[in-house]
Amino acid sequence: MTCYTLAMQSVQPSALGLPVATTPADEHPYMEPGLLGVLQMLVGIQLLLLVATVAAFPWSREVMLSLGGLTRGSALRQVVVEVSSAMQPVVLRILLTIPVVLLVFWPQLIARLGRWHLPLFAIYYAVAAAVSQAAFSVWALKFVADTATAPQQVALLLGVGGAWTLFVVLLFGVVIVAWQYSLRQVFWYLLFLAVAEVTALLPLLLHEAMPWAPLLFQVMIHVAIYAMVGFAITRMMAAQRAQRAALTEANVQLTQYAAAQEQLAVSHERNRMARELHDTLAHSLSAVAVQLEAVDSAMTTAPDEAHLILGKALAQTRSGLTETRRAMHALRATPLDDLGLALAIKNLAITTAQRNGLALQVEVPETQPNLSPAIEQGIYRIAQEALANVVHHARASRLAVALTYNGAVTLRVQDNGCGFDAGEVKGDHVGLQLMHERATMMQGTLTVTSAPGAGTTIKLVAL
Repeated sequence: MTCYTLAMQSVQPSALGLPVATTPADEHPYMEPGLLGVLQMLVGIQLLLLVATVAAFPWSREVMLSLGGLTRGSALRQVVVEVSSAMQPVVLRILLTIPVVLLVFWPQLIARLGRWHLPLFAIYYAVAAAVSQAAFSVWALKFVADTATAPQQVALLLGVGGAWTLFVVLLFGVVIVAWQYSLRQVFWYLLFLAVAEVTALLPLLLHEAMPWAPLLFQVMIHVAIYAMVGFAITRMMAAQRAQRAALTEANVQLTQYAAAQEQLAVSHERNRMARELHDTLAHSLSAVAVQLEAVDSAMTTAPDEAHLILGKALAQTRSGLTETRRAMHALRATPLDDLGLALAIKNLAITTAQRNGLALQVEVPETQPNLSPAIEQGIYRIAQEALANVVHHARASRLAVALTYNGAVTLRVQDNGCGFDAGEVKGDHVGLQLMHERATMMQGTLTVTSAPGAGTTIKLVAL
């Protein structure tokens, strides 16, 4: 709410300042809307899991050491206890995660890569997952060989479990690629993922006496699932893009239609103005011209008749002037159309104070309430009548006008004039009666508070 305190000599109308809404370009220009946010969420989840893995490493090492009594303790100690061996997969995973974080959280790098950002991310994401899984497989094979009594079976179990873990990680990459690209590009990415999975399982496949058929069959199952997921997502995204294109086309057509309607409205308004000018100014000038010609002809031969014709010409001129003013007033927009309710009432109060030497305090909302045209017109007319009463009857030196909006619109006009006894107001006070009628039509309430010598306050509350 903005409050202005003005004196008669310093009252100046001020322009309304409208805030300009700006929307930062958060989205990647070469990505589908929302995809960059999904990438950041995915990498954030992986970072949390990596932190949890590093934090739980001392406890997991103690658990593995507790198995030392069942196997060869010295070999187990060499594999598990030494940081150089047990931490290698974790350290490698941390190093491989750093570029992934940079690819999704470094805006300058994202902007520099441009359209190559997402392909580079998808490829590196799969390679990092495969290399990390391969490093874990190498470490797991060494651990199993030194601890397990049946290393081939345990290694196969670890390989199957690790392959499913890798499948979950790579499935996110399939979703991202299918979200952005077509089915053909997704197909090539699936072939790349098949190679990545085989590379991740390579330490197990090259292990002696390790059955490779179950692992390769698992890779085939994974690729089949990738293909189904990629197909479903590409179909959904194709439908969404088609809907977006249709919506864009509809918006373009609507914009063109609105422009055509605006041009048509301008053309209609010009035609109306031409008709108004033709029916008022042109007719009046034409009649005056004929009459002045008659005056010119009769000036020397019939002075009395010329004088009579001249009087008719003057009357015709005044009539045409009146009609022209009426037409111009009809063409001119009202203050509500030009300024809105708040600024129209403010300017009305300022003009009233300037013309009558009143000290003014005016308070209007900075934002325009959403009201129907009928309500705005009623409030404005009541404000006009209240200010006219102050000028004609109050003999006031100070005037306060306030327009507030808090669920309901409240208009308050207060003066320090002579006041009157509100209880003795008779029905011949047409202005007050009209204000009450307008308030009733708006389903509002009008309260008049006054006393002799105590000024007058008119309060309107419109829902």
